[in-house]
Amino acid sequence: ALIISTDDVVINGGGYSIIGNGSGIGIDLSNRSGVSIYNLSIINFTEAVRFSSSSENTLTNIDISNVSLGINFTESQDNLIKDCNISQSTTDVIASSSTYTNNTLLNLTSAESYNSLGNASLKIKEYLFVNATYNNGLPLPNGNVNGTFNSSGLFDYSALTLASGIAELQLTERIISNLSTNYITPHNITLSYSSSTGLLTNSTSINLTTDQGSTIN
Repeated sequence: ALIISTDDVVINGGGYSIIGNGSGIGIDLSNRSGVSIYNLSIINFTEAVRFSSSSENTLTNIDISNVSLGINFTESQDNLIKDCNISQSTTDVIASSSTYTNNTLLNLTSAESYNSLGNASLKIKEYLFVNATYNNGLPLPNGNVNGTFNSSGLFDYSALTLASGIAELQLTERIISNLSTNYITPHNITLSYSSSTGLLTNSTSINLTTDQGSTIN
């Protein structure tokens, strides 16, 4: 098992595996903040990762398998699980808290066995890639792409297009709480670009529940 004993550290697992005997915790992030762990497999534990009174930590490209519980958030806030995979688990993610907390699952591949208890919530996010072009397919850099919720018009995420013309948005599909699952997509996607002739805009709508991981042109 890996017990993180300090804040604000970056750990590159290098593709190695932490293998247990079917009990215990694979990675313990109790009372930690600002920790980033990536490129690692966690196999054969009771709990793969425990966040307890932890905040602003990030797991990226973590593969979890053969566990009773994949990720356990207890009294923890603003942690990010990104591009990870959970398989062969009894429960994928549990979040519990006596006060309001929110943790994010971005592009998590799993059976989606998620539970929120007490005042905890889980924010489920997906990628959307926007491909901006002009003059019959030339990439358009430095375009401002905004994602807003159709139902409320509230802002969700924005990004600039790169030299390739691609912008990556991380948009919220739904929020899971103890009481309900609230789907807050579809989104309105707007591309704005300041040209010599003025401000140019183009908009479209997309539903993340049915179009996850999509690219729009």
